Amino acid sequence: MKVRETKNEHFLTAFASAIGSKVEGGRVNIPGKYGKGYVFGYLLDHRIRLIIRNYEFKEDVEIKRSDYSSATNMIAITFQNIIKESENSNHQNIGPRQLPSVVIATQGLDSDVYIPGNISFNTLKLNVDASYVRQLLGPDIDNALLKNIIENKQPLLFEQFVSLKLEQIFAELIATRVEKSLHQFFYQVKSEEIVCYLLMELTQRQERTTIQSINSEDAKNIYAARERLLKDLANPPTQDELAAFANMSLSKLKRLFKQVYGQNVFQYFQAVRMKEAAYFLKHKGMSVSEVGYALGFSNLSHFTRVFEAHTGIKPKKYSKI
Repeated sequence: MKVRETKNEHFLTAFASAIGSKVEGGRVNIPGKYGKGYVFGYLLDHRIRLIIRNYEFKEDVEIKRSDYSSATNMIAITFQNIIKESENSNHQNIGPRQLPSVVIATQGLDSDVYIPGNISFNTLKLNVDASYVRQLLGPDIDNALLKNIIENKQPLLFEQFVSLKLEQIFAELIATRVEKSLHQFFYQVKSEEIVCYLLMELTQRQERTTIQSINSEDAKNIYAARERLLKDLANPPTQDELAAFANMSLSKLKRLFKQVYGQNVFQYFQAVRMKEAAYFLKHKGMSVSEVGYALGFSNLSHFTRVFEAHTGIKPKKYSKI
């Protein structure tokens, strides 16, 4: 199924029309014959557009978005997997799971959206006018990464894990019931709060090289490399194998991976392993040795040191919190 949004038509209107539903209070419910869930959207004085997606389709859906780059100066900020998986879910195998993450894209890198069938989506997306962000930040911006984002002159892509603070803000935004007359005020304040905390976290990155533009093909290949890297958390590919898989030179893979994720390949892989370890220790009742061995650690003392370095606490103690 295809959904096409035109320049003169709001996304929710086009989406509702394509699936035979309607927009009520900024919300479109998915008819049972297509799947389940909803899409919620709110346009905040043409400078911020908020879209919350929480649904699963029975068939593949392709969404063709308007060409933002031709008429606007929007930065796309997408938070993925922000609705937490139930502790009683049937996810029992060392994964990885779909971890909460945030993607920042400039210059229309995400203009086409493809939604595979039978896959649950829960995302919160903010399209924010770059000039509006510059206005909020003021004239004294000395961080190179922030400058590149708000100038919005080249296609860039950044991704990182969602912090606990941002997860708390999302929970408030989604769970709070707001009187209609306060919608504009509430969603504007929460959206600005999200953008502020995200930019604060991005400034913690240590960018020592020039930030380079990234085209859609490079973005696709970097994502493919990430998926291949995390396919087996006990037996990762070498960086040479990863570069060949992504159709990139080793130097290009290292440069783009670090730029997109803020960590080198090994650091990112280790961070995901420890997040997976924390989840299974705390929610699935697995022992320290079971988790360590499942993640490929032959030395449990080494596993304990790595886990403590990432979480600030030893795994045995963490499992009892």
